[in-house]
Amino acid sequence: MSEAPTSILLIGQDDALPITIDRILQPGTAMRVTAQPGTLSSLNGQAHPLASQHDILLCETDPNDPAEISALRQLSQARAPNAILIALTEEDVPLSQARALSRAGADDVMPRSVLETDLAGEVAKWRERRAAQLPALWTGRNTLGKVITVAGARGGVGKTTLAVNLADALQAKSGFRNRRHGASVAILDLDIQFGTVASMLDVDANNGIYRMAIEGNVPDRAYIENCQVRAACGVTVIPAPERFTPLDAVTSEQVAAMLDTLMRTHDYVVVDLPGPLVSWLEPVLAQTDRMLIASDVTVPSIRMCKKLMDFFTAEQPGLAIEVVAALESRPMMLAQHHRAAMKLLDRTFDHWLPLDTRPAREGLDRGKTLFDVAPRSRLAKAVRKLARDIARDLPPRDHASMHAH
Repeated sequence: MSEAPTSILLIGQDDALPITIDRILQPGTAMRVTAQPGTLSSLNGQAHPLASQHDILLCETDPNDPAEISALRQLSQARAPNAILIALTEEDVPLSQARALSRAGADDVMPRSVLETDLAGEVAKWRERRAAQLPALWTGRNTLGKVITVAGARGGVGKTTLAVNLADALQAKSGFRNRRHGASVAILDLDIQFGTVASMLDVDANNGIYRMAIEGNVPDRAYIENCQVRAACGVTVIPAPERFTPLDAVTSEQVAAMLDTLMRTHDYVVVDLPGPLVSWLEPVLAQTDRMLIASDVTVPSIRMCKKLMDFFTAEQPGLAIEVVAALESRPMMLAQHHRAAMKLLDRTFDHWLPLDTRPAREGLDRGKTLFDVAPRSRLAKAVRKLARDIARDLPPRDHASMHAH
């Protein structure tokens, strides 16, 4: 039986590049190259249908252009689950730019100067994997968990309460005593100095993040899994360290490694963000599918919320941010200050979290979520609706693709 041809999609502006690729890969030997002229950002999604039909995607990319990074991320999400994506650059790029391309979905970053020596080898390795009929590589976003980050406009608005209960609600539990889980969920407490996720879920804290930070090692999957604890509600927890950890002791590479492992093993990853805007949040923002900012509708909080939104979108253009109105029930009619807040933020409040002190306090004292202590409370219903809307917009991983051969 003849070998199935390897289909390659090439996206770029250089008319000579397809000729070069043809010569390097010798398409006559079970190779088929399709050229799509233009930049990633200028194609406006026109390449997405093609991306799902090819085995290898080669894309000329400008790592200094936020629009190109955003377009690369969208292309990565559109590709087949076992396809590989290689970002082609004009020359060697700094590590920070290579990491940005990698976080956007590129499996490899290849300067034009090494095409002759490296490209054929990458294609050969992919063909070997297919010949061995190995499982999908989890490179498509449809086989990675969705990342939901939770921030607070100020202290005391219920940021961690939202993160913890949202994580539980995203499991979509059903059946007798809610023993059947529709989705696997992890919560990563990156409030490394003052995080309270462990106590809110009554799990043992550990110093996994502390040891990682002090030793300076980038954790592998085994280390990260050793840091995990399972809450009674079913959520996987990586708690903030018990010992005081300097904020600058953690690196972007370490945070990226933790997040990458959790995304590969869970349908949803809820990240409880710290208050300080630290540099190692960059990989979290790059992978975030939805950011929630909890804020009460007071003038100081709304102004701080606006500052946070401006910072996050400057770091990650195109970031999907939703402001959750905290400590207040949805009114029958919006007051003037509600409308003024929405105008300043340039968005509506689609979800409101009522001030429901008694069930929130009971859950905190007992180390349980709202759905265990007061599932019919107003706050539990509001969080459950938020979780349903997120799951509708960001469905769980495609498990069928993950186990495809």
